[in-house]
Amino acid sequence: MKIHCLYDKLENPKLLKNHPKNRNKHGQDQIDRLAELYKYHGVRHPIIVSKLSDYIVAGHGRKLAALRAGIKEMPVVYQDFVSIS
Repeated sequence: MKIHCLYDKLENPKLLKNHPKNRNKHGQDQIDRLAELYKYHGVRHPIIVSKLSDYIVAGHGRKLAALRAGIKEMPVVYQDFVSIS
């Protein structure tokens, strides 16, 4: 897999924690298309994780697509956030 973005660390997507208040829902067709894009083009956007809560802040769909594509390591950017909500 090719990675075309800046990131802090490569992480196993299985170990990344979904934010419990995430309201975004991704249809299976969207996840399947993104997984195919990952296989063909590589990853262009990292998953964003809060340093404070260790939850995914942006990239729940990217995580699902990575799992679907069988990706063992995804690029992650860790950011400081004021609160976990």
